[in-house]
Amino acid sequence: MIPLTMLWFIAKKMPRFFALICDLVAILLLIFLLVGNNNASQASTYLTKFEFSPKSPMYSIIETSFNAGNSTVGLQKVQVCAGYMGICVTNLPSSYAGTSTLCYDRKNVSNVALYQDLSVKVFNIRTSGSESFANSIKSTELNLLQLAQDNSVKVIHPYVLMAVIVLALLMFCATLCATVPKLPGKTYVNTFLLVLSPVLTLLWGLGAMWTDVAIRAGKNYIPHASMGILKVKTGTKASTMAWFAFAFFIVNCLILWGLYFRDRRALGKEIDKIRARNDPFDSRYHSDGSTLASKH
Repeated sequence: MIPLTMLWFIAKKMPRFFALICDLVAILLLIFLLVGNNNASQASTYLTKFEFSPKSPMYSIIETSFNAGNSTVGLQKVQVCAGYMGICVTNLPSSYAGTSTLCYDRKNVSNVALYQDLSVKVFNIRTSGSESFANSIKSTELNLLQLAQDNSVKVIHPYVLMAVIVLALLMFCATLCATVPKLPGKTYVNTFLLVLSPVLTLLWGLGAMWTDVAIRAGKNYIPHASMGILKVKTGTKASTMAWFAFAFFIVNCLILWGLYFRDRRALGKEIDKIRARNDPFDSRYHSDGSTLASKH
């Protein structure tokens, strides 16, 4: 049977336990978001997905270009997913690599053979040199892997997410220290938590908004910029994880500040009681007042 003192301790510390759970869930969500799209099992945790649009008038030209080589047959159907730390290529033909999904580090994509194989020549432009006036033909290339790499490296940076994870781990440890009884320095720990929780919430709120704006902007302008050749899809799973983590940070911040105001209110009531006991003319202590008056 659980002792009553233990039950009272759990009931008294329940808000802090709930804050610990919220912080832990947010940390796990952000870690999965950061390492997502790094291997085939996590390919669904992507931010943006690029693919050739079958509705485009240029799709038949792209299909012919890929089918011209034996090693690139069927590559027009691939889907390239960009994440924070990695890029995955899904829906690969079985004859290409023996597997339907390949994943790469976001900064090393240009060194793989698939990078060159996915480069398709869309337009041939005739140009003339200024000196020799000789005509030459230059081809315009379109590469899904290059777009995914630019999206991960130059647009969506993982550094804010990394900083938020480190600060969230620090807040989890500080909250745990504030929950354990009879530990020294709790006043400083609580003050640190009151400062860190809103800063962390604001920081990840800005990070989540930046990511959301970046992926939605890519979805809107890339199809138009490519004249309808490309189709872009945003990662619903990754976006949901980011905003749920932000919601848990808000709940954590509200709990910590709610505990602060509760303790301040309780301390104020205790101070009022002590002052009232030391004041013989206080109306709540009639017997003391009447006794004092009878002596005069």
